[in-house]
Amino acid sequence: MNGPQIKLPPPVISNCRVLAYAVVDESVHWVDRQLLFRGDKSLGRVPRLAIGENIPNRIRDEVHIFHCDEHWEVLFDLEQESLEKAKARMERDYHGISEKWINANFSTEEVDAWIKEDEAQTIAEIGGLNCALCGRSYLDVDKMVSGKNGFVCGKCIEEAHALISASDKGDAA
Repeated sequence: MNGPQIKLPPPVISNCRVLAYAVVDESVHWVDRQLLFRGDKSLGRVPRLAIGENIPNRIRDEVHIFHCDEHWEVLFDLEQESLEKAKARMERDYHGISEKWINANFSTEEVDAWIKEDEAQTIAEIGGLNCALCGRSYLDVDKMVSGKNGFVCGKCIEEAHALISASDKGDAA
């Protein structure tokens, strides 16, 4: 009989492409010497670790070490110079984790698809991204400006500007 199924990390965590991940199980000894805090509480041992690189363009060469909960939600983020140094740093804090790292091997296509799906879900959660004046979708316009209570597309802004300009000249109907 197999143990419980472990949820794999998403291809992207906190705008970083996941390079490697590890599940911190009972065989890994956490050395209670980290001084990582979330708010005023010490972070302590976490059930998941991931290492990722910045996307879409590698702005900097550092990688990120993500301390995650069991759902791969980030609890803390550290930077290291390289994947190798990140793994070495985690071995100092989590003895035995070196044997647990799994190379993620997410393709560019998987990363791009995940980002697109995540963006669509975010837009759906906020009730869509449509112009409050004309109803056009953000997909159908070049620009979308956000305001306190909604969004206005660039075309409506241009039309409003033209109306105001015409009104100032006394040409408005």
